[in-house]
Amino acid sequence: MKNATLAILALTIAISHADLFDNEAQLQARYGIPAQITGDSRLYRWGGIYVAVQLKDIGQGIKVSVSEAYKREDSGPLTASDIEKCLPSPTSGGKWMKRSDTAWQMGNKPIVASLVDQYNMIVVRIVK
Repeated sequence: MKNATLAILALTIAISHADLFDNEAQLQARYGIPAQITGDSRLYRWGGIYVAVQLKDIGQGIKVSVSEAYKREDSGPLTASDIEKCLPSPTSGGKWMKRSDTAWQMGNKPIVASLVDQYNMIVVRIVK
């Protein structure tokens, strides 16, 4: 019963902004059907932006996002509004703190976002 309840809870939580730890149903609600699936990786096309998601199996057949990378489809540099759109919402508490021109951290949590590839991609991940 406990496992079924956890699975139902994980599949039914709806949020309006993608976050790390989103399950596949939440990712699909946010980004649509993946354009490509390879193992535990998903590639989405989302409003002019490619979103590459790496999933991790947390048990009971549930996979959640552990890193997400965003890149414009036209390969141009990300604008300030692109970056704001791509940074996951701080639903787990805290808020995004800018650490440098190319790095943010979610409060005191081990979640970071980094601009890479000459400002053409932002990667959101957990640091260990």
